[in-house]
Amino acid sequence: MVGRCDVVVDYYLKHGVQGVRKDGVWTGPKGKLWGMRGRWRQDAQGRPVHVWIELPDGSVLDPTRWAFEGAWPYVYSGPADCYDEAVLPLELKE
Repeated sequence: MVGRCDVVVDYYLKHGVQGVRKDGVWTGPKGKLWGMRGRWRQDAQGRPVHVWIELPDGSVLDPTRWAFEGAWPYVYSGPADCYDEAVLPLELKE
């Protein structure tokens, strides 16, 4: 399985969320269910490739962050604490 955060983010942007799509990697901790989530695209350093929204005030809106945390689904809105867009493009491991 490959995560589809890109599809969810594009939906949010198409339906009125004001922000910019950001592509990069998730750098934060992974929850206890992380290993059970399936196969994710990763960068050359093994970090999961991810897509999120940067809001006009510089904060993040991330509708799929919960998948990395192993939490119940929720929409994250807050500081850009676990995101790195500067690393792409890198060789991806499938």
